[in-house]
Amino acid sequence: MSSERLVFATEGFGVHLSSGFKPAHDMQTDNTSFDEVSGELCRHTPNAAAMSSLCLLEIKQDMQIVSKCYGNPLHGGVACQKMLFNTCIMMPGSMKKDKVQVHMCKISSIPIILPTHKEDDYTVVIRAKEISHYVTRVGMLYKIMLHIENCTLCTIYQAPRSKFPTVLQDIHQSIFVARQSFAADVYQQIDTVKITIGSISVDRYSEKFMTTMLFQAVPVPLQIKYTNARKAQGRCLVCCVSEHAHQNIVC
Repeated sequence: MSSERLVFATEGFGVHLSSGFKPAHDMQTDNTSFDEVSGELCRHTPNAAAMSSLCLLEIKQDMQIVSKCYGNPLHGGVACQKMLFNTCIMMPGSMKKDKVQVHMCKISSIPIILPTHKEDDYTVVIRAKEISHYVTRVGMLYKIMLHIENCTLCTIYQAPRSKFPTVLQDIHQSIFVARQSFAADVYQQIDTVKITIGSISVDRYSEKFMTTMLFQAVPVPLQIKYTNARKAQGRCLVCCVSEHAHQNIVC
């Protein structure tokens, strides 16, 4: 295998699920914020020919969202907005909500619009070509991260609709189970979404976790192929350690 960083990549759904190796993406993470940051560990592309709905976010009334803007185009800078908030997510392969932390970044003078003083909760569908997995480490804890680039946020408010549901669980059933199309109230283009789906102690982290599992059951031979690939590649292809790290723990 060449010295180029490669990532284990799956594509498709069900009987059409396939796997291979592709050049790894930059996870666009500030290494100084963590003791250790892995490179991209795996990637899933539901449909290489089109954008796909990757997950649903629940936006509740009066939810706290931290939003910061950097740069000023009027003074030669680049406008960048970053958002941080805690919410619930529904992934395609799950029938329940899970609590996550979400980071959004948009490089534009047009802000991300996520109103938090609506009369009802509402749902944001994140659409993109692919979704990646990586990990960060602080002390003896790994954070399991999802990374989505070049996204479209599709906001569905709970206004009366004749043909499409407006409640999170019903939207999940319609999009991911019944495979129906939908129309949103607001469409927004943003650069990246990072989702922390959980924290786990270093000694319990398993390399068997694949992004694909959030979408569908993954055949055991494919899981073994991924695990063997990780062992064969070694950390030189997938991991970088911050110069501030005090330990050298192999993920």
